[in-house]
Amino acid sequence: MRTLRWAALLLLLVPAVAHADDHRADINLAFCYEKGSHIVGPRVALGLTLPVKINGKNLLSALADFSFNEFDFDGDREEKRRAFMGGVRLTIPTSKPHHKFEVHGLVGGVNAKDDGVSHDGIAGAFGGGWEYVPHPAMTQGESSHGWGVSVQLDVVIPKGQTDAFPRLSAGAIYRIEKK
Repeated sequence: MRTLRWAALLLLLVPAVAHADDHRADINLAFCYEKGSHIVGPRVALGLTLPVKINGKNLLSALADFSFNEFDFDGDREEKRRAFMGGVRLTIPTSKPHHKFEVHGLVGGVNAKDDGVSHDGIAGAFGGGWEYVPHPAMTQGESSHGWGVSVQLDVVIPKGQTDAFPRLSAGAIYRIEKK
C-alpha cells in the first residue's frame, strides 16, 4: 500500500499541461486544520513560477510549504505536528480567469510530538486547491497579481510511526506581478 501512495505522489511531480499565468511568485498565509488529531495552526507556502513553457505559457511552480500545527482541540493529550516540505504545483486552466485550480506534490519531513514522545521522518504529500484571484492575467503577456483567497486540501503520508493525515487550509494568497 505504501508503494502505491509513493507512486501517486511521483505521478504528480511529472509535468502536465497547466497554466500558471506568468506571475513571478506567490505567498500563501493560511489557517491549517489536521483531521484525526484535531490540531490547528499556521501554514505558509511560498511559490516560484518556473520558466518552463508549453504553448507559450508557464506551467509549473516550485513550492516550499511549512505548517506548524500546535493547538489541540481535543485537549485529551499534548500533540503537535510540524511539516517542512518542498515540491511542484500545476495550475489547471479554467474558462474563468479569476478562479485557479491546482494540484501539488510535496516531499520533506514531519516532526510529530505526542505526549512528549517525538517522531521525526520523511514524508510525502499530494493534494489540490482553489484560488480566487481578483487581478488575473487576461491576455498573453500579462501577469496576475495582488491579494486573493485560497483553500487547499492535501494528504500527508509520513514514513514511519505516524499515520497519514489530511490537512485543510484556508487563507490569503499574494501574487507578485512579473514585470
